[in-house]
Amino acid sequence: MYIASHATFGSHGATFDDFVITKVKNDGRIDTGFGGGPVKIDWGVKRDERPVDIDVRSTGRILVTGNQTKPPHTYGSDAASIVFAQLTPTGALDATFGTGGKQTLAMLSETQNTADETIVAPDGKIVVTGYITEAPVVGDLEPDFILARVNADGRALDATFASGGWLRYHHGATENTFTTGNAVVRRADGLLVAFGAHQSTEVWPPPPPYRDFFGIGVKNNGTIDYGFGPLP
Repeated sequence: MYIASHATFGSHGATFDDFVITKVKNDGRIDTGFGGGPVKIDWGVKRDERPVDIDVRSTGRILVTGNQTKPPHTYGSDAASIVFAQLTPTGALDATFGTGGKQTLAMLSETQNTADETIVAPDGKIVVTGYITEAPVVGDLEPDFILARVNADGRALDATFASGGWLRYHHGATENTFTTGNAVVRRADGLLVAFGAHQSTEVWPPPPPYRDFFGIGVKNNGTIDYGFGPLP
């Protein structure tokens, strides 16, 4: 069993959160044969990195997905990015993945890109869902749903999926709403089904129900399957 968590370390003249990956034996003890114990992963920048999902590939390699953020309420170039790290079964960074075992992904510059869940498709490609926010002012956050696909080696977005490797969707007829992707599954027929939340921000605080359940079907080429449920 693998556990993905984060811990705060002092580095770069301040304290920042880094990935911590632990392998636990069946008896509940830490497996020190995996990287000598808990494995710390640091991107070497003045930002926090916190994992949100972990997947064990068919090859035995361990893929960890998370988010890298600047201090709270800051915008600018890559204000928040999605990050991936891949470890070998022995707990070392996998040099065949990304750059030295790590990758940073931002759909657009000067945005907050946030991941919530990742799955690995049968062909090894990585599908991640979450949301993107372009708002320049705190308190005016209206995220849009995103679904992205990354090549199996983690080095680039899959250009054959949607537009440039990622799909963006705004749920609802008005601009003053937010939509997030929080989970994704792949059906046996290849359809990607993502789930999340939808909420109007026209009135704050919003009246009940505060949030609605949101679901979307996406074909293998990254286009929306409008035969899956009603979409406005």
